[in-house]
Amino acid sequence: AKVKRAFLSQLPSNVRYLEHTGVEYQGLKIWGSPTVCCREETLGKRYLSNAFERRRAERQQIWSQIPEGLDVLMTHVPPHRILCSSDCGCELLLNRLKHLSQPPLFHCFGHY
Repeated sequence: AKVKRAFLSQLPSNVRYLEHTGVEYQGLKIWGSPTVCCREETLGKRYLSNAFERRRAERQQIWSQIPEGLDVLMTHVPPHRILCSSDCGCELLLNRLKHLSQPPLFHCFGHY
């Protein structure tokens, strides 16, 4: 928490850090999350750098917060098997997106 506060305090005033939150910018509805799958669950290994790794139950709760009718969804992890190898991505995220009646117009995601 201390490191996060220090990081956030250094951001320019026109930058928004999205951690399971949204913002509206010039009429665009944007929601973002840095969450990724927990490698302890998927690979059976714990890594030093696991800041955004979350177990299934917590990811389920996070993805349930993705609102309907977004213009842009930004996530670190891709939906399962979307523009990644067959064993990558998050099944829970894919499921949430499939069940939205108004899915995001654009989904930008990083690597897995």
